[in-house]
Amino acid sequence: MNACQLLEQYIESKSLKDRTVSDYRYNFQHYLKPLNRKPILRRTQRPF
Repeated sequence: MNACQLLEQYIESKSLKDRTVSDYRYNFQHYLKPLNRKPILRRTQRPF
């Protein structure tokens, strides 16, 4: 699972306005695109 897939799950689980959904998708596709190269689990297992 990558960041965009996780975002879609989040969007489906909430009652968000259309503009909010559009903004979330835009930002993930344009500004967070590098995050989609690695699985979510790989990023969350790093120590802080």
